[in-house]
Amino acid sequence: MFISKNIAKETSGTTISLAEVSDIAIAKNVEDTAGNMILKFDIEGAEWEMFAGCNVQLLKRFRIITGEIHGLSRLLDVNFYLSVRMVMDKLCLHHQVPHVHANNIGRMGVREGVLVPDLIEISFLRRDFGPFEATCERFPGPLDYPNQPDKSDIVLNF
Repeated sequence: MFISKNIAKETSGTTISLAEVSDIAIAKNVEDTAGNMILKFDIEGAEWEMFAGCNVQLLKRFRIITGEIHGLSRLLDVNFYLSVRMVMDKLCLHHQVPHVHANNIGRMGVREGVLVPDLIEISFLRRDFGPFEATCERFPGPLDYPNQPDKSDIVLNF
């Protein structure tokens, strides 16, 4: 399904809320899509406001949520950090992160001695779709590749 509007916190002339997109997708499908939808987002930093405006029940409609999050080099800004923390807590209430990949096109920053990429591709899988175990896996993994091929990929060590 393609809707030619920007996804945002609220529906207006040029934007549509995630709740409205979800309702349209469910209405167009006869089968039970409400709990099996996939959300893919890359909305250039507007994800924080969009997710902040979502309720948890709406997010539970999505089995998989995947996209790119922006602005992480600003995590030392207290207000930005609190916004990110609130959104991530909401997303992780019913979902867990099975994969993350730093985008090597964006800026890099050092925050309290830790290298922080500005852009991260992240996937969330709803917890009721499988067991999760702690891992020592390094990212990028064998299936990842650099977004910008002529630059080295960014290694994330957790």
